[in-house]
Amino acid sequence: MTIGTHSGIAAAVVVAMLAAAPAAVAMTPAAEAIFARVKATNQINTICRDMGSVRTAVTKATRDLLRENVLSGSPRPDAQAAGRHILENCGRL
Repeated sequence: MTIGTHSGIAAAVVVAMLAAAPAAVAMTPAAEAIFARVKATNQINTICRDMGSVRTAVTKATRDLLRENVLSGSPRPDAQAAGRHILENCGRL
C-alpha cells in the first residue's frame, strides 16, 4: 500500500506539529499509519508528555514507513496530524 505520490521527506517533518487544527477531525489513512507505528513502537502514554519525544517518535515512524514504501510523497501534514492526535489524547491512548 502506497500513500501519496512523491518521494522524500524533510528533516523537520514535524516542525509545526502543534499548529492549530480543527477539533475532532478524522485522520487520513497516512496519519493513521504513522500513529499506529508510533503506538506499536513506543510507550505512547509516556512519550506523549514530552513534545520532543513525540516529535522524535513521529519522525522516526514516518521515515520508516517511507523506507518501507507504505508512505510516499511529502507526508508532513499527516505526520503533524498524528503528532497532534498523540499530544491531544495523552493518557487516553
